[in-house]
Amino acid sequence: MDLNFLKVDIIKNMQEAREIFKDGFDIPEQIIKSVGSIVKDVRKNGEQAAIKYTNIFDKVLFKNLKDAKLSSDEINEGFENIKSKNPELIKAVEKSYANIKQFHEEQLSHEPETW
Repeated sequence: MDLNFLKVDIIKNMQEAREIFKDGFDIPEQIIKSVGSIVKDVRKNGEQAAIKYTNIFDKVLFKNLKDAKLSSDEINEGFENIKSKNPELIKAVEKSYANIKQFHEEQLSHEPETW
């Protein structure tokens, strides 16, 4: 299956975002069905299904969600490891975070005050 990706460095304003995404997203039917069945399974079977899919997609072996919880030290150690081995990834994640935050702040500025 071929997927097309759109690289967006920065969206400067909501009008630009609307223009980029005006035609929506073309998601293959196979992916929609697959994701739909996963969501249905997680809704029905809760934690057990979430663990099953985490084990499949992340290639780990958790028995329960407690096994998946990381301590602050483990999180910091992982961050430092990635930062030293792949600083470009950290920069990309930070840039993505900033873009998403900016996008949603702009979105919120147009929401009614009743929220």
